[in-house]
Amino acid sequence: MIDLLSGARSAILGDHPEVRAAAEKALRARSAPAALSDALAQRLAPELSRVSFTSSEETAIDGALKLAFAATRRASVLYCEKSHHGTTLGALSIMGAESLRAPYPAIQGTEMLPFGDRDAAERKLATRKYAAFVVEPIQWEAGVRSAPATYLAELAALCKKHGTLLICDERKTSIGRTGALFVHASLNVAPDIVCHSNALTNGLVPFGAFSTSADWERRTHGRHEEGEVNALAVAVACRVLELVDEDLLTRVRSAGERIERSLKASGIGEVRGKGMLWGIALTPPAKGFARLLSFGLPNAVAGRLYGRWIVERLREKGCATRTAAHDPNVLLVAPQLLSEPEELDRFARALAEIAAEGERFVKFVRDEGTRLVRSFRAPA
Repeated sequence: MIDLLSGARSAILGDHPEVRAAAEKALRARSAPAALSDALAQRLAPELSRVSFTSSEETAIDGALKLAFAATRRASVLYCEKSHHGTTLGALSIMGAESLRAPYPAIQGTEMLPFGDRDAAERKLATRKYAAFVVEPIQWEAGVRSAPATYLAELAALCKKHGTLLICDERKTSIGRTGALFVHASLNVAPDIVCHSNALTNGLVPFGAFSTSADWERRTHGRHEEGEVNALAVAVACRVLELVDEDLLTRVRSAGERIERSLKASGIGEVRGKGMLWGIALTPPAKGFARLLSFGLPNAVAGRLYGRWIVERLREKGCATRTAAHDPNVLLVAPQLLSEPEELDRFARALAEIAAEGERFVKFVRDEGTRLVRSFRAPA
């Protein structure tokens, strides 16, 4: 089975012998958290010199929000439509879709804006009532949507002007995933806070962290508490950062170009992304598609089933992937950074073969429709 999700994007290096060796060494000798703090600080902008550790990548979002509230003395937060920052209560409060947030109550003062809309952000930030603006440089769960090239830089400038902290959620995009160590750095943007993920420990240890400046940390006046991280996470994360070097990043960029060519050649839909982070906006087959109406299912419903069918067919061909949380008709692809070209080519071939199976999809929709009708008719 080819894992095209690399352990929920965390196992970026797969079952790497040097990462396992680092973990085994950590069990014998305790590593100091300062080593990991220094390693992260060396790879970020000089302003992002302070690191706080959390128990998971989702609690990193909550920790970043708490710091912003304490540092600014403000109580409101801006976030983007179709964002996905996690499932803890704080992170759910800035979930970019009501259907995924329900039935939980949101923390007060959160407001959603269109992703990439600079003017909307300026109007809100000008009120000077927001503690933070939380944004993903690439929206993975929205189907790998990237904002306009200048959006993050303009957002950073607006946040600085109006005293709002820009929180860059890099949990899904960092540590080499796109061919750059961090997306914000590749765009020459320096956020006030950057959130890190389990990718730092290659998925071996639950882990989270966020980096900020000494100035913002000082402004919390002691209300911000340092988190703790275990020795295993420290040792593994330090080794992962060493392994994701410029040679590996070059390899990821080259592989990304190869993946893009192969996916576009499959003709299955619009291809979005870079490096080892891709979304494919699937185009359901037109041949025989009108016939679906005769089964009592509108084409819009059938279209939503297409992504599910693609995932099932790929699994049958030995390729593990899934669809986006915010868009079930976008296929998500995030292979390990060290994936072999032959594996990626095999996936692309499988996708092209499936794209040609229009008649088989019609049968799938008919069967699903029949099961759906039966479930409605079944006695309570």
